[in-house]
Amino acid sequence: MADTDETGESLRAKGNGLFEAGKVNEAIETYRASLAKEPSAKTLGNLSLALLTQGSAQEALEAAEQSLAADKTCIKAYDRKANAELACGKPWKARRTLREALEAFARDKSATRYYGQRYDEVCTECKAKDTSGKVETAEHFAEICRYMPRDQASHVSAVRLATMATFWNESAAEDRLKVFVRFLQLLTGAQNPTAGTNVSAEMLSSLPMENYKGVTIPAPWVTFFAGLDAPTKVVVFQAMYEGCSDPEKTLIAHDLRELFPVSTSPSGPTSS
Repeated sequence: MADTDETGESLRAKGNGLFEAGKVNEAIETYRASLAKEPSAKTLGNLSLALLTQGSAQEALEAAEQSLAADKTCIKAYDRKANAELACGKPWKARRTLREALEAFARDKSATRYYGQRYDEVCTECKAKDTSGKVETAEHFAEICRYMPRDQASHVSAVRLATMATFWNESAAEDRLKVFVRFLQLLTGAQNPTAGTNVSAEMLSSLPMENYKGVTIPAPWVTFFAGLDAPTKVVVFQAMYEGCSDPEKTLIAHDLRELFPVSTSPSGPTSS
């Protein structure tokens, strides 16, 4: 048991000594005693590392998240969180955490060197899983969208546009209408952008796919989308659109005007 006269910081130092000596369980107990006296982002990070070493990945993740919540400038907290996410089998979350670390410490050369290397490693791990692994949630798919390949000259991702067109074609008429209305809401700022028009679900036809003959949409993406309810489909479309480059949005705007002239909106689903 901890001495009642010890401070939170002295208990943290004691916990570090126990951890370095391989006494992980005692270190965890000591870190928790430290936190009871003095909540600290650093101590939470130490606790996360000890819990991960013990094999308690989910608890380690929770401690790392608490560490970051307590202090976004705690440089090691991002590393602790990413390690716990990897241990929990969520490399896509670890990739996001490491990206956030690079953004948070962009002016720190040592941090960017370390986190840049880690980020590249996790990106490599995620690359195949993005297209072959199961898509867990809309949040997960939004992360995948960030890494869809894009032509560097035109800044256009044929994969992104083909995926949007495929998802549109896979949607029921009423779901298409919900997606269509959301696009117009985003682009016009109007709560009810179709008021006073004759737009209906029946008018929102399937999109031609001739321009995407060389593009293969990963089967797990299609399976994921097919299993969504209508509101979540709208969320997914919005995430895809918000990740579009300006040239992609221009193509979408052109197609909306050409294919669905009932709208005066500058943008929407695409077939370009």
